[in-house]
Amino acid sequence: MPSEGQIIGGQYKLITLIGKGGMGSVYKAEKVTTHEPLAIKFMKVDYAEDENSLERFKREIEILKNIRHPNVVFIFDWFWPPPGDVEMPYIVMEHLDGEPLVELLKREGKLDPGRAVTIMVQVLDALVAAHEKGVVHRDLGPQNVFLVKNPDDKIRVKLLDFGLAKPQSSTREITKVGTVIGRVTYAAPEHFLAKPTDERSDIFSCGMMMMRMVTGRLPYKETRIERLWIERRKDSGDPAEYPPARSFFPDLPKFVDDIITRAIRKNPDERYQHAYEMQGELMEVEVELESRDGGGELESMDGDEPTEVYMPRHAENMDEFFRQLEKKKEKKEKEKEKEGETVETKRRLPAAAGKLGEEGMDVDVKSIDVHGSVESEVRTAAFRPFLSRLFADRRLLIPVLL
Repeated sequence: MPSEGQIIGGQYKLITLIGKGGMGSVYKAEKVTTHEPLAIKFMKVDYAEDENSLERFKREIEILKNIRHPNVVFIFDWFWPPPGDVEMPYIVMEHLDGEPLVELLKREGKLDPGRAVTIMVQVLDALVAAHEKGVVHRDLGPQNVFLVKNPDDKIRVKLLDFGLAKPQSSTREITKVGTVIGRVTYAAPEHFLAKPTDERSDIFSCGMMMMRMVTGRLPYKETRIERLWIERRKDSGDPAEYPPARSFFPDLPKFVDDIITRAIRKNPDERYQHAYEMQGELMEVEVELESRDGGGELESMDGDEPTEVYMPRHAENMDEFFRQLEKKKEKKEKEKEKEGETVETKRRLPAAAGKLGEEGMDVDVKSIDVHGSVESEVRTAAFRPFLSRLFADRRLLIPVLL
């Protein structure tokens, strides 16, 4: 068993135990040479002797190696013991200072819609990256959504625990026949019906997390875990849909309720088909909610502070992206003028993508990895998201002066 002060792999010193679970433990550690804070996840020896557990651990390493995204926990190193070696397998990850979403919900009960939307937009951004790699998480819940502390109090989300994730290209199932994958409260109905799962199953889980965040509860009758398993199995085969979030929280804005309702449809074909679709609608809602709270434009638009802007998946180029932003802004202004409001805005946007890095733009060019192909059709409905992902695996920080 690992212990505090122990040197692992000749490189990492264990500082303190920060988490313990059924399959292993997580320690805060530091790199011996640089004192860089890290986290090391160990797998229990008895699980390391189980073929399925080993396969899950290996799969998590492979998945996290291939997904590099600001909202997915980074891994830096790993160790897999050779046959006959008694050492424990481990993964070296970035150390996160903050708390899981589940702890915040225990403390506060529920969150205001704007805060919940901000969290979910980032969760979905992580899922967009995972789904692009053909990976379905399959174990989403507030326990796996980590809220990182930031000096500016802005919310930063990290998605954790890809141990149950499955590449859609994989033909090998590492769970036993009859086993339900995922958390009983957030798992999609298809899990309970032994039907195939895909990215729409993750979308269902996101919808249920949204309901939990904005209403303080879930739509089930049972609260005891044993009975809840039975209820979920029965209601998964029932065509009746789950009650809407507004039935528990009547003051919830209808446009938020509509998004949750669509995400938690029992039939996967009636949900959002892709994470970026749900993310796009939530980003529109996020702007609307912040506008309501602030009595007008977003506070960050009044000054020189950079605003995080997601590059849209469906934009053919930077010009198209900014044209769409301009149209959206003009539409909002006209709507407010009709209501008798005076809207004064100053906008400065570059005329072409070639002006990246010039006045008014500040981009970390090293972080850009352009997709080889983009969907050719730019659909108005599909563009609603200011979606990430024209640039893979990285988010652009673009100062937009409005």
